[in-house]
Amino acid sequence: MFIETKYLGNMEIPAEKIIFFPQGLFAFEDKHHYVLIEQEHPLWHLQSIEESQLAFLVLNPFLFKPDYEFRLSAADQAELEIKKPEELAVFCITAIPGDIKKATVNLLAPLVINISLKKGKQIVLYQQNYNTKHQLWPEMQTVRGGEHYASPNTQKK
Repeated sequence: MFIETKYLGNMEIPAEKIIFFPQGLFAFEDKHHYVLIEQEHPLWHLQSIEESQLAFLVLNPFLFKPDYEFRLSAADQAELEIKKPEELAVFCITAIPGDIKKATVNLLAPLVINISLKKGKQIVLYQQNYNTKHQLWPEMQTVRGGEHYASPNTQKK
């Protein structure tokens, strides 16, 4: 299937790569179908299939913040049909203004995706000490050289 993307023009995307978010994302509850497009490591675009101008820059939080952790509730695990940890990928939405040193990442509301079923959900970590504008630059300095880089499936247990 061909889609129009916000940043990369027209692209052909295999239908099996489309991720379904039954509840949409916060503030975009009416948009349910997205695709992850890998960019320059460690960044990805989460592109809406339904709205070409709707795309988010996302990254795997464990790549730059190895101590990032949370428990996925039993209800969320059931909703996403997670049977084993290997099926789970976690991404966080980032904001990178003109000055990369001012980049932030939303650690409070990660995107959790069952990569086997291509089903996702944005959750809020109410019990955690994370925020929506965590400064990314200081954390990225600790991963320079790649010692924390891993696949998008990497997670803490």
